[in-house]
Amino acid sequence: MHGITVTEYSEGARALTAVATAVIGLVATASAPAGAATAALDAAFPLDRPALVTDLPSAIGVAGTGGTLRAALVAIADQARAPVVVVRVNTNVDARWVDINVIGSTVNGSKIGLRALLAAEPQLGVRPRILGAPGLDTQPVAAALAVVSDKLRGFAYASALGADSDAAIA
Repeated sequence: MHGITVTEYSEGARALTAVATAVIGLVATASAPAGAATAALDAAFPLDRPALVTDLPSAIGVAGTGGTLRAALVAIADQARAPVVVVRVNTNVDARWVDINVIGSTVNGSKIGLRALLAAEPQLGVRPRILGAPGLDTQPVAAALAVVSDKLRGFAYASALGADSDAAIA
């Protein structure tokens, strides 16, 4: 049988569940202003662990002012009202370690960085399908985004790197 099949129940109430078909997976950085308490930021967006955001305005309020998280959440809120799985990564390291932290790995049995998006469904009950790491999407990160998006059966957004279209395609 092809197409959609509809089954009607005429007896009793049936619960409706919302199915999120456009869950965004976001890897970002964030820091609170100098001198400000970071407790709210750390509680809402723990380092290297997926956090589910369903209330974008509230999340923007605790996203801090430094890093890429606040700007990414504002951009998402301007375009859509979708659930967002956020993985906050540490970039307070040498520049050569930033890509490694964003791409992530498995440490002590826990996935970190982009790989933490793979653990979002068992932990949060949603599977991110639209992935990105705005402002952090170097060529190695973009390649890792492609691998993770294939595993999640989703797709990734990344900056086109290169001076012209041929260089970006390469």
